[in-house]
Amino acid sequence: MLGFFSLTAWLAIQQVLSTDTIYRNRITGAICFYLLLGMIWAMIYLMLMLMRAEPDSFVGIATTDWQESYLRMVYFSYITLTTLGYGDISAALPVSRFFVYLEAIIGQFYLATLVASLIGMRFSGSRP
Repeated sequence: MLGFFSLTAWLAIQQVLSTDTIYRNRITGAICFYLLLGMIWAMIYLMLMLMRAEPDSFVGIATTDWQESYLRMVYFSYITLTTLGYGDISAALPVSRFFVYLEAIIGQFYLATLVASLIGMRFSGSRP
């Protein structure tokens, strides 16, 4: 699943960055890439949580079957990506903390740079 999400995100961002004109599809592609980032991070968190070497990577989540754990990691990933941070799940070990703050930084820089510039270009190009 990590490979699928990564490849799909790569193809989406290539389409977003390949053309000069701003269309709704390009903005939609940028949003899809952002959502795929959350899915990629969820898979990374799931692998960290289920690895035998780092079993207690996260506090506030019990290790159960991978399907239920995956759903909780998707929730945690989007909460982290948007920097909402409810605090019900948190990273406990240095490795998991590294990935958590990296996701938060990437999520905010992505929104601030790419999506904001695409929307700005769209509105500035539509004026006479």
